[in-house]
Amino acid sequence: MSDRPERAELRRTWLRGYRASDVEIALARSSLQQERLQLELDAFRQRTQAMQTEIDDLHGRIEGFRSREAELDGALAELRRQHETLRREAETRQQALIAEAERKAAGLRTEALRELGEVQEQVEELLGLRTRLVRALRSAGEQIDRTLESVGTHETEPPPLPRPAEDLADRLSRLTREDP
Repeated sequence: MSDRPERAELRRTWLRGYRASDVEIALARSSLQQERLQLELDAFRQRTQAMQTEIDDLHGRIEGFRSREAELDGALAELRRQHETLRREAETRQQALIAEAERKAAGLRTEALRELGEVQEQVEELLGLRTRLVRALRSAGEQIDRTLESVGTHETEPPPLPRPAEDLADRLSRLTREDP
C-alpha cells in the first residue's frame, strides 16, 4: 500500500461545491488510515523498545565479559609477579625448586589462556546473535514492505484493522520462530 491516502472521487454539486457525502466518506477513509498508521507506529515503537532493551542487555553482558577479561589479565599479571618472586627466591635454593616453580607458572598461564579463549568464544557468539538480530529486523522490514504492497493492491475494500495486542504478539511469535 502506498503512503498516500486513498483518493476518493469528489463530485461537484450544482453550485460549485463538493457533495457533503463524498467529503464525509473521504474524511472517514483518511481518519481510518491515520488510525491504522498510528497503530502500526505504536507497534513498531514497542518492538523497537523491546529490541533496544535486548541490545542494552547484550551490551551489559559484553561489558561483563570485558571486566572478566580485565580481571583475568590482572590475575595473569599477578601470577607473573609471583613467578618472578619465586624465581628470585629459587636462585638461592636448590635447582629442583626452580623447576617446580616454572612448571606451576606454566600450568597457571595455560589455564588463564584457556579461560581467555572461552571468553573470546562467548564474545563471538554474542556477535553472531547480534548478526541474527539484524537479519531478523531486516526480514521483518521486508515482510512489512510486502504486506504494505499487497494491501495497496486491494484498495477496493480496506482491510479490518488488527487489534494491536494480537498483531504485536503474532509478529513477535513469527520473529522468534524464523531463523535468519
